[in-house]
Amino acid sequence: MLKYLLFVFLFVTSSLFAQSYVGKQHSFSLGAQEMMQVYSGDGDLQKVSGYYFKMSFPEALKTIKAKGVNPVVEDGKIYVDGKKFRFDSQEEGEKTTMIMNLETNKMYHVRWAKKEYMEIDIEEMKKMRQKMQSTISERMKGMGAMLENLPPEARKKLEAMQMGQMPGSEKSGIKVTPTGKTKTIHGFKTKEYIVSGKNKIEQIWASTEYPELMKLFEEI
Repeated sequence: MLKYLLFVFLFVTSSLFAQSYVGKQHSFSLGAQEMMQVYSGDGDLQKVSGYYFKMSFPEALKTIKAKGVNPVVEDGKIYVDGKKFRFDSQEEGEKTTMIMNLETNKMYHVRWAKKEYMEIDIEEMKKMRQKMQSTISERMKGMGAMLENLPPEARKKLEAMQMGQMPGSEKSGIKVTPTGKTKTIHGFKTKEYIVSGKNKIEQIWASTEYPELMKLFEEI
């Protein structure tokens, strides 16, 4: 059963300067109950997602509101200049900003209403992540003997719980499927991809017109 559905619309434009971009993001999410209030069929993941994926962002929002559901729409802006990245977002009325400078390896998180910010060293954050992964891996090795003595079902559940604590483990089991469909969106030639995982499915229309921008996102 699909637990929630997330709609994200991202529009990126190039500025007058090389490798400088401005993007606008609009998104809203639906819980399972709200989703089924709009869609009258059964809860099959493929059927539910297919119903929504046929619509554009404005069409989906209009259809949902017509059924008496009013999701919170979140707006954001993305600024890219070389190896500097800024993302402004509105979450439940609160404006926050995330800034990454890959030249200085610094990241900043700003909460405007509270007039506070947090500075993070990207390299230190990577080291902490690696240390955490190493600690969890060692812990799992130490549990090897105990796991061997457990019944198969209990062993699988315990292994799954341990993997759920591993940073980045949520990416495991994700399948990306190109559908072969193409569409021109705001002047960009895009291709459709369906990204699916456990209780989750996403539709992505991606463009490869800006390879340098894709490379930056990979670094981020």
